[in-house]
Amino acid sequence: MARWDRDPRAKRRAVIALVIAEVAAVSVNFFFLFQVYFHWLTIRIEGSAEAMATTGLIVVYVATGVCVLACIAEAVLYVRGRGVARGLFIAENGMLILMGLAWFIVKQAGGEDPWALKIGLVLPVVTLFPLLWPLMAVRPDRPTPGRPAGR
Repeated sequence: MARWDRDPRAKRRAVIALVIAEVAAVSVNFFFLFQVYFHWLTIRIEGSAEAMATTGLIVVYVATGVCVLACIAEAVLYVRGRGVARGLFIAENGMLILMGLAWFIVKQAGGEDPWALKIGLVLPVVTLFPLLWPLMAVRPDRPTPGRPAGR
C-alpha cells in the first residue's frame, strides 16, 4: 500500500499536488485548443482572420479565465473529497485530449501544420495523459484505512 494511502497528511499533500498540476495542465491546454477552435470558427463566420485580432483574443482570454476559475472550484471540491470533482477532471482531460487529437488528424489530412503536431498532439498527451492515472488512483473521498470516515 502506498504511503499516501496510509498517512492522511501524505494523502492530502498528494491530492493538493495533483490538483495544482491538473488545474495548470487543463488551463494551458484549454487556452491553446480554445484559441485554435475559436480562430477556426471566426474564419468560418467572418471569412477572414482579421476579426480574431482584437475581439477574438479578448474572448479567448475571458473564456480561459472562466476555465481557470471553474478548475479551481473543482480542485477545492476534489480536495474536500467530493467524488463528482474527480469525474469532472477525468472528463475534462479526456475531452481536451480528444479535441487535440481531432485537430491534429484534420490538419494532417489537409496539409502540414507544425502547430497541430505541437499543440494538438504533443501538448495534451504530455500534460494531460500522465495525470489520468493519478486521478484514477488517488481518491480523497475514500477514508484512510484504520481511520473513521470524515477525518
